Amino acid sequence: MSASRRSFLGAASAGAALAVGLSNSARAARRDDERDDGVLRIALIGCGGQGRHNLARMFDAAKSDDVPAVRAIAVCDADADRAASGVELANSLNGGEGCRSFPDTAALIEAVGADLDAVIVATPDHQHAPVSVAVADAGLAVYCEKPLANSVAECDAILAAATRNNVLLQVGSHERSNPLVRRACELVRSGAVGELKEIVLQMPTEQSHHRAVAATTAAAPTVPPPASLDYAMWLGDTHAVDPGPATWPDMKSVDPQLPGWMPQTGPHFWWRFVSAFGAGEVTDRGAHILDIAQLATGRDDALEWKPTSVTGTGGDRPGAFFDSPMKYDFRVTFPSGPDYVGTTEGERGLRFVGEKGELFVAVHGGKTTAEPASLLECETDVDLGRTASHHANFLRSLTGEETLFAPAQAGHRTAVLCHQINDALRA
Repeated sequence: MSASRRSFLGAASAGAALAVGLSNSARAARRDDERDDGVLRIALIGCGGQGRHNLARMFDAAKSDDVPAVRAIAVCDADADRAASGVELANSLNGGEGCRSFPDTAALIEAVGADLDAVIVATPDHQHAPVSVAVADAGLAVYCEKPLANSVAECDAILAAATRNNVLLQVGSHERSNPLVRRACELVRSGAVGELKEIVLQMPTEQSHHRAVAATTAAAPTVPPPASLDYAMWLGDTHAVDPGPATWPDMKSVDPQLPGWMPQTGPHFWWRFVSAFGAGEVTDRGAHILDIAQLATGRDDALEWKPTSVTGTGGDRPGAFFDSPMKYDFRVTFPSGPDYVGTTEGERGLRFVGEKGELFVAVHGGKTTAEPASLLECETDVDLGRTASHHANFLRSLTGEETLFAPAQAGHRTAVLCHQINDALRA
């Protein structure tokens, strides 16, 4: 994405802050004065499949005795049909009517920001930054889907907003809350595989949607976005300088065998393979895989975390509508500790290669295998803690009972490395 497109954040965050009617301190005082029911009020911005999933998981987490109850009071989406689905789900989870729908983030914050405790940000990646910055500037906690943002500059902006407003920000890197994953990282940190030689990040692109993207040519028929979508709003200020495509490939014509849940056309779901909006597999499942490597090596909170070099090959789609790399190899080298080596080969997950053997962690699910198998039984002297779920960890952190497992800094570093890798692949 061009540098000019990246310059929007300062003006966008300032404008969003001006749209907020109450100061953070006034909002907090009003919440304390008017509420004593112990229920956390949340809103959902981005009512697609992942957004609705996150909302439902918040309510699932709240069913536990030690997790605060939640209520969804507002949703927002640029697609009217998706916003309606969000309201329907929220009211069902709430056990009654009352969830409101808003046309944009500023309107939502203006109307109900004073009543909120937290906001789920589940927009496409290119909208993570303007929305998360606005929410943080309103003094509200954020649960932001991974990757944190769609560029290094945007990642920096979100981290700065969370820091200056002293708000909690959980990144949706839920794999690191999986007890199997945390156990595997404890084994690595405790030296079960010995000194690490390298960590192999296996990010295959073999699924049906990957194949459809790879098969899409310039000759593929295109149609406009769905009528229910406010496309200009979906594009947002990020694309004021360089407008997005007016039409999108008809994916069912490319591959009639695509699963029925995948949209036939338009930006929904498919945006992730256009660099203006997402960054392909490297920030899709790759963000989870890289995030586990960060947790296992302690680089998500170490003073020395920036790589000395990032190299790779994989710029196989220059000029294509879906321009995200589909076949690639890369290496990330650090001042100390193991390199990260990436490939599209093998099962999805990561291999910790050490002098005593190897440990493999599958993504998703965290199933861990080892060679030799006895490594799995090693004693550990590292305790990374456990939580009931990633969403429970967020809710309990809001009440001070836990600390975030995927805080802003960790999400920032993982996403920055993802974008550095993609830059190297395209170089």
